[in-house]
Amino acid sequence: MCIRDSIYRSSDLGDTWDVQEAGVETTEDLNDLVMYSEEVGYAVGDNNAFLYTTDGEEWNSRTGPAAGVDLLSVAVNDLGHVFVGAADGNLYLSKDGGATWQAPDGQPNNSGLYDTHLCDWNTIFACGAAHGGTTVVLKGNPSS
Repeated sequence: MCIRDSIYRSSDLGDTWDVQEAGVETTEDLNDLVMYSEEVGYAVGDNNAFLYTTDGEEWNSRTGPAAGVDLLSVAVNDLGHVFVGAADGNLYLSKDGGATWQAPDGQPNNSGLYDTHLCDWNTIFACGAAHGGTTVVLKGNPSS
């Protein structure tokens, strides 16, 4: 769970919560978190904040996909590909845990994508508002 600039972990289904020690400090608000496994997870936040863990305990930072842009949501598929929805309206993809970024094929730019949700390992949805006020909901297959 993310609250402001902290990540909390519960090992008893939410009865108690412990603040996770970060390998780096962030002063940015964190907006979303996803765990790929018990050890590997990602968190995103304001001003391109992108954090990751490979041991489920210590969090580290990498450069996010959009300099100066708020990152609003994060999802990961069964291949470990990371999807980030950003306030600039784009959906970004990393196939290497956030080391490098690209826009997925067929994803429109500036489409106001404010949330992503991985329904299962093969189905991802993104939603928001496109230019001109038209609402957009996208469905993709992130396994390729």
